[in-house]
Amino acid sequence: MNRLKKTYEKRNATQPKMNHKSHIQHIQTLTNEMEQLREREHRLAERLISEQPLINELRHSPRFIKEADKSCLAALVDDVYNNFTSRLTTRFPNLTEMDIQYCILIKLHFTVSQIAGLSVNENCDPDVRSDMEKIFNNLVRERESWYDHTLEGWDDMPAHAKSSLVGASLSIPITDGRLNLGTWQGIYLCEFRNHGGGRRIVATILGE
Repeated sequence: MNRLKKTYEKRNATQPKMNHKSHIQHIQTLTNEMEQLREREHRLAERLISEQPLINELRHSPRFIKEADKSCLAALVDDVYNNFTSRLTTRFPNLTEMDIQYCILIKLHFTVSQIAGLSVNENCDPDVRSDMEKIFNNLVRERESWYDHTLEGWDDMPAHAKSSLVGASLSIPITDGRLNLGTWQGIYLCEFRNHGGGRRIVATILGE
């Protein structure tokens, strides 16, 4: 990017002044070159990520991430994306450790199939579910021009963001052998892709 900028400045200083039409065409040419470089960078990052054994393991067999895995994923995302976690926490200092972990998984292009959304909400009136979908679709819209991660479709990046908002786990008390939910409550498995794949829920029971 810097090289292109310097080239543009050098050309601008040495060449005769362009007319308006030529100037627009020149800017468009440079813009196209920058887009090609950005696409090349994206492909190289994808290749580096896909070659990591841990990434392939987690994508094919989703499981709880161990502390050692978290460190490896953080190191990988920092290497590939120029100290991503440091820049993230500097810009958003109030992020929790879980928030940062979600951001790392999203940046490493894990799909919603691996980062599921779980929520407890009213499950009696079906209007609640349809209204929740409308709310999320208005909060996080598809086809925003500033999205970079669009390789898997326009619904992919919004799905990552919605999954981060909802969360991927729940803690529910068990009383007398039953889930202690409210009278009208149910557990939602939130599908944020337009055409999602298979899903697997892991239930862990703690206590006697």
